[in-house]
Amino acid sequence: MRLRVIATDYDGTIARDRMLDPAARPAIARARTRGVLVVLVTGRILPELRRVTGGLEFVDGMVAENGAGVDQQGDGRPAQADDRCLPVTSLQ
Repeated sequence: MRLRVIATDYDGTIARDRMLDPAARPAIARARTRGVLVVLVTGRILPELRRVTGGLEFVDGMVAENGAGVDQQGDGRPAQADDRCLPVTSLQ
């Protein structure tokens, strides 16, 4: 089975002392060059997350604010389905 997506938490996983671990960005870049989508999943709010990471372009997307915000491109725009997205079902 081929790994297609890595979903990782921020605090305590790829962050140390509330800042992005210096080893995290190159590790994520290696996964992405192998075709693995990397999604950041966190309870943090987007503006704060952008500040502490120095920008979110290092991931393919994120689920932030305890699921209230979903951003596919790392630029703050709402996610749009494209051929790189996996199907997502929303329960309402």
